[in-house]
Amino acid sequence: MECVEISMQYVRDVFDDLFNTIQNNFESEERQTKGKELADRVRHFYVSLFQQSQ
Repeated sequence: MECVEISMQYVRDVFDDLFNTIQNNFESEERQTKGKELADRVRHFYVSLFQQSQ
């Protein structure tokens, strides 16, 4: 069971880094909108993945 908790923490850290990178790397307004949409999709995937592991 500890192995699952450790790997979920790792996944959480990876998705947090990915989300922040996506959100911060879009400069123009059009690209920011696309970045936010992509970040929202990543966040939704992460949340559903985390809920399934509970």
